[in-house]
Amino acid sequence: DAFPVPEPKTTPVVTLNFRHTLAKLLVTAKANSATPYIINIDNMQVADVLSTGAYDHTKGWYATTEDLVTYKYTAPSTALSAAKKTYFIESLVMPQEIKSSQVLTINYTITSGDYSEEFTYKATLAELFNGKATNFSQANSYTINFNIAPEKNIITFDTGSTAWEEDDNNPSLEY
Repeated sequence: DAFPVPEPKTTPVVTLNFRHTLAKLLVTAKANSATPYIINIDNMQVADVLSTGAYDHTKGWYATTEDLVTYKYTAPSTALSAAKKTYFIESLVMPQEIKSSQVLTINYTITSGDYSEEFTYKATLAELFNGKATNFSQANSYTINFNIAPEKNIITFDTGSTAWEEDDNNPSLEY
């Protein structure tokens, strides 16, 4: 006969901590004031991001080809708010070096009364993250926040890199 196995007095707890193997890229924009201008983001893109790779648990991610992808926000044209930032791009990105060939382009329109004018802003990701990040690393979130000041046609930006918290998703994404 088999010996009976006694029931444990407590339920064993096993804690598993997971880190996402990809990085996250976020691009946001907001107006610096509510009136008298209306600022619409017409489209936005981040070009030349490596898109094809493989993951090895000892080496991490590595590119298997030079395939590049462009992350885009194209429609509808979205009016910016001064009260809160609007997320335009939120994409998972294969970990990789941030290169000067990776260009962020924003096309936007500023309207005041009956007059409107279209503008284009371009910058490389290397310029935008200068001194703050040189790589998209796994389990990290990389954010570019734009603040458009129409009265001087000035765009300021603030970039950053933080640990990516799974519970800290952006529930108020606007598209």
